Amino acid sequence: MHPDAHRFVLSTLRPVFEVLDRRRPAKHLTAIASNTVVDVLRTLAETGPEGTVSGWGNVHVGTPRRCPRTPRTRAGDPEVGAEIFLTYRRGERVLAAAGRVEAAAGRWRWVAFTTAA
Repeated sequence: MHPDAHRFVLSTLRPVFEVLDRRRPAKHLTAIASNTVVDVLRTLAETGPEGTVSGWGNVHVGTPRRCPRTPRTRAGDPEVGAEIFLTYRRGERVLAAAGRVEAAAGRWRWVAFTTAA
């Protein structure tokens, strides 16, 4: 496990779930997530079930791997990425979510996120 990736994921789960709970606008995540993830979370919040996420259970951050270099690799392209999966509670239900974080120039960002809402 990469300590920086794990720390980033744990520190950003609360705002991610606040968006899903409709307690925070999705645009507040632009500093920690790609535009695609912000749009996905906005859609999930608008179409998902009512209810508050009461906490998350197991959070697994996969071993970060170097992103492949191509002839078109540019400065600012991701250098390393890690897959994430976790469980969380909404009411009486236990649900699952998965995503991906990537780092470029030492800065981590969510680049994928999905959930079984």
